[in-house]
Amino acid sequence: MPLTTDSLVSTKLRPSQARPKLVARPRLIAKLERETGRKLTLISAPAGFGKTHVNNLYRKLDSHSRTQAVARARELKLL
Repeated sequence: MPLTTDSLVSTKLRPSQARPKLVARPRLIAKLERETGRKLTLISAPAGFGKTHVNNLYRKLDSHSRTQAVARARELKLL
């Protein structure tokens, strides 16, 4: 069956709309303000691309980068 625009989800055919108002996040802002001066890593990808998985691996291996995670996994003979 050939792929047509009729078979695509309509939200994939146009950019998402900007929200009219910002969402208040007072606890997040307070936490970020307490951590001023520390490094922050933002992970951005679509659903299903492994963001939570990678975050959990780094935490379990006490790592902050792919290089550290691989080295730690080798120390533990996981690789």
